Parts: sequence; structure tokens; C-alpha cells
Amino acid sequence: MTDERPKPKYGELAPEGWVWQPPKEATPDPVPENEAPPAPAPVARPSGRPPVDPRWPAPDARAARSSTGAPSGDPATGAEPSDVPAPKRGLTVDVNITIVLLVLGTLSVGSSVATLLDLNGYMTTAGATFGLGGYPANEVTRITGVTGAVLHVLLIAGTVWLSIRRIKRQKLAFWVPLTAAIVSFLITCVCVAIAFSQAPELLDSLTTLPAVATITPTP
Repeated sequence: MTDERPKPKYGELAPEGWVWQPPKEATPDPVPENEAPPAPAPVARPSGRPPVDPRWPAPDARAARSSTGAPSGDPATGAEPSDVPAPKRGLTVDVNITIVLLVLGTLSVGSSVATLLDLNGYMTTAGATFGLGGYPANEVTRITGVTGAVLHVLLIAGTVWLSIRRIKRQKLAFWVPLTAAIVSFLITCVCVAIAFSQAPELLDSLTTLPAVATITPTP
């Protein structure tokens, strides 16, 4: 005998009032608010060393940190403000002297460059002033003046750069502009000597001493 009844679907044969609910998943017990979570288990170390608590750095790490110093940007542990070396007073005086010499040197170089760029005119004016006659303007003197002016500009630029570099490294720098002043004077002397060599008669008038009159005392 076959069962001609339709097969049950969607709980049609469930008891009256029964509702299916999904099974509840197992959840851990909540931890009370005033109770701290359990500490992690110590990590065993090889070679018979005692276990290390993960919440604290290893002694080796603390020793390495103390030997290498505090991280960059943080003051060293135990360092007092008085332990920081203060800049030497001599270096402060050196900086002030160097700045003054650089300013004076820049003004002097500016005057020398203006003279050398018109060296022909300067020689003509000098000859007329000292009564040595005129000066024949020539191309050699002009090129000599321009070359001397360029050397002066390069010299003052190198002097400023080297002085600032030594100041940043906290080294004495006052001797740099002093040395540059000597070199500048030598460049000017060489340029003027070349200019005088283009007018031998003017150079002879400058180097010849006037006759000294002999005064005979009266008896």
C-alpha cells in the first residue's frame, strides 16, 4: 500500500506553535571591566637563559640602547642642560671679525673692479695728476684691466664661500679675508705694472729722482 499523501514541505508536519531557530554559536565569557586581561605567557629563550616577559624589552636590548644613546630628537637619559657644550667665546669673536672683514673686502673689491675696467683712463688721470705727461691708451692695458677685474670678482666670491663654510664648521675664519686682501693687492700691482710697461717714458718720469740742489752755507 502506497502513501498517496503529498510530501511535507517547509515544516507542514511540524507541531502547532513550533518555530525553527538557528543554533547559537559558542561565545567566550565576557571579561569584567575591572579585571585586566591575563598576561601573555613568558617566551622561553634558548641556551638555558631565563624566560623573557614580552611586556618588557630584553636586557640585551636595554643595554644596547643605553650604549648607543637615546633616539634622535630626544634628549639623552640623565643628561642635564649644563652638559651641552656651549659655543666658545673665541669663535663668536672670530665670526664678528670675519663678517666685518668680508664687508670691507667687498667694498674694496668693488672700487678696484671699477678702476680696472677703465685702466686706460685711470693711467691718464694719474699721469696728469703727478705731472708725468699723458698716457697712450692701448688694447693691452684694457685687456689687463678687464682680466684683473674678473680675478677680483672670483676672489671675493671664493673668500665669502670659504669663510661661511669654516664658520659653519666652527673653525677660525678671520684669516681667509685677510689672505684674500693680500692676493687682491698683488693682482692690482701686477695690472698697474703691466699698464706702466706700455708707456716707458711715463715709467722713466716716475722713477727718475729730481736733481737735489746743493746749498753752500755762507761763511
